[in-house]
Amino acid sequence: MRSHLKCILVCFLWAGAGCGDPDISVNHSGKIAQLTWLEGAWQNFEDSVVTTEIWVKQNDSLYTGGSFSVKGTDTIFAEQLSLEARGQELFYVPVVKGQNEDKPVSFRFTSDSAGQFTFENRQHDFPQRIVYTHPSPDSIYAWIEGETGGKNKRIGFPMKRIGK
Repeated sequence: MRSHLKCILVCFLWAGAGCGDPDISVNHSGKIAQLTWLEGAWQNFEDSVVTTEIWVKQNDSLYTGGSFSVKGTDTIFAEQLSLEARGQELFYVPVVKGQNEDKPVSFRFTSDSAGQFTFENRQHDFPQRIVYTHPSPDSIYAWIEGETGGKNKRIGFPMKRIGK
C-alpha cells in the first residue's frame, strides 16, 4: 500500500506540471465546467493490477492529471493527461509513455449525450474515441474504443473514488 501512496503523490505532482501553458485560452463553451466531477483520485483493482487516475483543476480552462497501472511493484502503464479548453473547443490530451514518441495526442470533444462525454480523434491508430461517464458520485466509468487490426475494440475502466 505504501508504494501506491508514493505513486499517487508523484501523480499529483506530475499533474501540476502543465500549468500556465500559453496555448490554453478561456473556455467559452462551458463544457469543461460540466466535468468538475472528474476532480480527485480514482482507482480500479483488476487481475492483480491497480490502476489509478487523478485529475486536478488548474483553472477554468485546464484540468491536468495522470493515470498509471501498477502490477506488484512494477509500473506497467503511465500517461499524463489534460483537459484543455482552447477557445470554443475542448480537448482530452494524453501523453502516453512509450507511445507516439512521447508526444501529446489531442482528442476533440464531440458529444455529451446523457452525461456521457466523448472525445474523438479518427486519425489516431488506437483508440479513436475516449468516453467518460459518471454513474454515481463515487464512481466513473471510462472506456477507449476504435478500430485496430480491422476489428472494433473496446476496453473499459470502471473506477471508484479514493480521494478528492
